[in-house]
Amino acid sequence: NDYISRRISIENLKKLEYYFSWGSRNTSDISNFAGKKLSKKIIDSGHPRMEILSNKNRSLFMDEVDCIKKEVGKFILVNSRFGIVNGRFKNTDEIITYYKKLKKIKNLTHENYWRKYINLSREISREFSFAVKFLAKSIPEVNIVFRPHPSESIDFWESEFDIYPNIIVSRIGDVNNWIIASEVMIHNNCTTSIESTMLSKPCISFR
Repeated sequence: NDYISRRISIENLKKLEYYFSWGSRNTSDISNFAGKKLSKKIIDSGHPRMEILSNKNRSLFMDEVDCIKKEVGKFILVNSRFGIVNGRFKNTDEIITYYKKLKKIKNLTHENYWRKYINLSREISREFSFAVKFLAKSIPEVNIVFRPHPSESIDFWESEFDIYPNIIVSRIGDVNNWIIASEVMIHNNCTTSIESTMLSKPCISFR
């Protein structure tokens, strides 16, 4: 389908010996896209990032979790995911040019999709920032840890929240430690919502 074609490259699949898939649906979708010959390379393995979150492995995180709680106290965790607009690119045209070089954009339909997605991401990022500031002002006695996505500029967010003493911008350590240590996690369309659910941590989806 169109989503898979934007995410998977047939050229790259041809170069791989194996492709490890997150699960049965993922395997089925990619196999249908890749065709019978290439689908033999796809292994339905699950994902270590998720498997490690089972209850039997929870103790692996607790030393770091205890350190975070001692340092920060009770806090709300906010995970961001706006690297496409708050990262290395200056404007939409730069992103489109780069994606064309990567062959993520192969036709006008793809380009129109990405332009809409970029504009929407920019709008949501602004509203997300406004919501975090509103929250910080509403409950000044509560710390808010804002964790930028690895693809985002941390300098951008530090500047954005510079005047708010109860907002801590950080992406130190593994995100799972911070999820467990937090009281609640806030996100927008972020994979960490799945991790929070698997870790039995309340999470709020910003819309």
